Amino acid sequence: MIKIYGRETPPCSRCKQAANICEMKGAEYEVINVGTKPGEIPEVKFFQMFPNASFLPVIVVDDTEVPLTKLLETINSKQSLGGLTL
Repeated sequence: MIKIYGRETPPCSRCKQAANICEMKGAEYEVINVGTKPGEIPEVKFFQMFPNASFLPVIVVDDTEVPLTKLLETINSKQSLGGLTL
């Protein structure tokens, strides 16, 4: 399962790009929004979870942080090994 920690407001183009890659590859993913609205993860909690995060999105694949630039490669690798839920 892929978890994409991002935001909707203001719009985050890199967050949308990560979701689009997952959609394109048919990979199961979840978007978790960071912010102040109900249902979003508060920024304080987000930075406790990811103290080294300097920008969004933070992408987690099987409990491992993956940069956006490596997301497609990671999905392809996991799918070829049969280790990513489709």
